[in-house]
Amino acid sequence: GAIPPVMGWTAVTGGIDGGALLLGALLFSWQMPHFLSLAYMMRKDYRAGGYKMMPQEVGTKELTRASAAMIRHCFYLQGLCMAAPYLGTCLGASYVGLVDPMFVLEATVLNGTFLYFAMAFHRAGGGSSAGQANSAARKTFLASLLYLPLLLGCMVFHRALPAPAEGEEGSKGCPFLDASKIVSQDKQGEQGDVLVAVEQTREA
Repeated sequence: GAIPPVMGWTAVTGGIDGGALLLGALLFSWQMPHFLSLAYMMRKDYRAGGYKMMPQEVGTKELTRASAAMIRHCFYLQGLCMAAPYLGTCLGASYVGLVDPMFVLEATVLNGTFLYFAMAFHRAGGGSSAGQANSAARKTFLASLLYLPLLLGCMVFHRALPAPAEGEEGSKGCPFLDASKIVSQDKQGEQGDVLVAVEQTREA
């Protein structure tokens, strides 16, 4: 699930750099609270299908380990979001971060909310009420569904723009969305390679 954004970034920029790794890491850590809460709610179905999942019944060590992993990855998400203004890609002679610093403030609110639901599930899982644990797991799962589009939306809204060169006006668009320039450059490079090969053949 974390590979598609890395593939998309690589297709547009032509390489794997800090921005690609950051997006992949964000999706990887988001999957943990998302899937482990779902795995707890559907534990009986998984068990009937012959799959042994980490989240087991209320009060078990396995469920405590699963909910602790959810909390841990919520902290990882916060660390990754704090690194987002400093990880990006090289555009010409300048290095551009993925987002501007304002993104970190909004991401902190989202991560804090996500962490709140994960901790509530951790407490409920350590109790004795399966109903409370199921309710907490459902809330965490629903929070994960809202979290990801909101976080990515904030990243788009606070996307970083390259600093304009001397004598140039500020950039109006997102540098990572204009793939046409990259494609046209690739085509020009391929045409140049063909012409060089033809000249070498003639000289031979």
